[in-house]
Amino acid sequence: MSFDTKTIKENVDILALVESELGPYHSHHGQWYAWPCPFHSEKTPSFKVNPATRSWRCYGACQKSGNAIEWIGEYKGIGFKDSCRHLERFMRSHPPIAIPRPPMPTSKSKAVTDLWQSKAVSLVKASQPNLWSSVGAGALAYLRQRGLTDETIRNAHLGYNIGHKEARNGWGIPNNGYDDYVWIDNGIIIPSISKGVPQRITIRRFPKVVDASGVDQKYKILSGSDNTLYNGELLDPTRPAILTEGIFDALSVQQAAGDLKVSVATDSTGGARMPEWIDRLAALPLVLVAYDADEAGDTASGFWLDSLLNAKRWRPTLDDPNAMLQAGVNIRSWVQDGLS
Repeated sequence: MSFDTKTIKENVDILALVESELGPYHSHHGQWYAWPCPFHSEKTPSFKVNPATRSWRCYGACQKSGNAIEWIGEYKGIGFKDSCRHLERFMRSHPPIAIPRPPMPTSKSKAVTDLWQSKAVSLVKASQPNLWSSVGAGALAYLRQRGLTDETIRNAHLGYNIGHKEARNGWGIPNNGYDDYVWIDNGIIIPSISKGVPQRITIRRFPKVVDASGVDQKYKILSGSDNTLYNGELLDPTRPAILTEGIFDALSVQQAAGDLKVSVATDSTGGARMPEWIDRLAALPLVLVAYDADEAGDTASGFWLDSLLNAKRWRPTLDDPNAMLQAGVNIRSWVQDGLS
């Protein structure tokens, strides 16, 4: 006897199925419904069901996951054919229902001023030709050495700034009590753009600047910038996302596997921890948290794993995704494994 497994997978009401066996869900956030995992002992519910994708996953010790056929087979200890028979009977008494996806939250009020945005637009436009001239030749070589293609560099609106200072009030930035200007560092201009306008400017200092103890002071956030999520405006409730620590990491994954998911970056381990971004990420099918593969990255990932029921720690195989790109690691396969 053959079974129409495609129809079963796409039409079974998996939320009703699991509730029929485990009882009412323990908690609900975004598209995910959680119970204590039936496959191992635990105190915090880590077994989650997503009705929109008809899927389930344990984010705890056992890490099991799959579709409705695999779940009922695992739970009842029955084979594939018996699982399909069970689900065909279940669907006759529980017809498929339309699962509405939660709407993406409306944007929060703009954190940066119109004046700041206007100055940021001018800075980004002025810095771009610099990067492709003799002035920014070293910086461009540095970006290419990091594995970024010219197409990626141009699409990200990266540029190069020659260090200079400008009046704080010219940017709409309040005086900080000891000077009336803002220093715009010598380095690579990395804009976080929303609706065509920069909301945040990150500067990768180049040549590098070291402090008194010899530590490389790599990045500077321009005063007045928003605490935004890089590429956040691209989030789509029908697509998974990969959440990285650094913008170059997000660009690396986007370059290698941009058609598989949306690549976003918090631009630091503590960045973008805002209700808007938590809600927008919670509306996605899955968020792979690909912070750096070190203790700090693991610790910072905990915030997103605790805040998002649809989050999964996906540790880079090297220090970070950009290091993987530079080493020639197949990032696309790595992403596909995380999404499977």
